[in-house]
Amino acid sequence: MVSFKKWMEQYKDEYSQIGEFARAIVAEGTFPKSSNMDVLFEYMEKRDACLEYYKSFYKAWGMYERERAVEELFRRKGKAVKNYERLINAIILQAVDDYRAALRVLSKNPKNIQANRDKSDCERFFLGKWFSELTDVDGKWLMYILQGEAEQI
Repeated sequence: MVSFKKWMEQYKDEYSQIGEFARAIVAEGTFPKSSNMDVLFEYMEKRDACLEYYKSFYKAWGMYERERAVEELFRRKGKAVKNYERLINAIILQAVDDYRAALRVLSKNPKNIQANRDKSDCERFFLGKWFSELTDVDGKWLMYILQGEAEQI
C-alpha cells in the first residue's frame, strides 16, 4: 500500500474537504511519507495544526484505512500467489476501482447515465455467481464498505 500522502494525491483536484486537505498536504512539501498514524499525528502536533486540519485528517484516514482493509482482503501475505490468483485479484480490484469511480461521479451528478450503468454493472458482478466463485468475500459487504467510503468524500 502506498503512503498516506501519496494516496491523498488522488484527491487534490476535488472540490471538497478532502480535496482541500490533499492540496494542503501536497503544497506543504514536508508532510511525512508514512502510513503510520502515530507518525502523521505527531507531525501535525509539532506543526500546531488547526481543528479543521485534524477533522480533515481523520475523515481521510478513515477512507484510507477502509481502502487498505479492502485491498488486504485480496492479498495473501507471505504466500506465493499463483498466476490465476493474481488474475482473480486484478479482476476484483478493477471492479472495486470502477465502482469507486462510478460512486464518485454519481455523488456530483446523480443522473450521469454512464456512471449509473457502471455502478449497476459492478453491483451485478459483486452479487453474482462469478464473484462468489472467485472469492470468499461477501459482495454485499464489499459494496457496503465502498458506499460508506464514497459518503466520506
